[in-house]
Amino acid sequence: MRGSAVVLGLGGNSISDLSSLPAMTDLERLDLSSNRIEDISALSGFVNLRSLDLSNNRITDISALAGLKLNQTAGAGLSGEGQGQGDLGAILTGLMLW
Repeated sequence: MRGSAVVLGLGGNSISDLSSLPAMTDLERLDLSSNRIEDISALSGFVNLRSLDLSNNRITDISALAGLKLNQTAGAGLSGEGQGQGDLGAILTGLMLW
């Protein structure tokens, strides 16, 4: 029997930098929609990622996703504007993935 999917929703947090995102190799679903992300190279090591939402971001290069076996992706997020600057480290502080 398969365990539950590990999901992380960070949509709408004005995140612009993913470099502080810890390696979460068990993560299967990730929502990064409606942020200010331009560089997604930090996602290249998320080997179990199956669903990814990058819509409404500022991404121009999706080559970091080439090695992932995604079943579902929502938009490359090549357009969209955001306000403010999110601190991913602060958002993830105290967060526990089960």
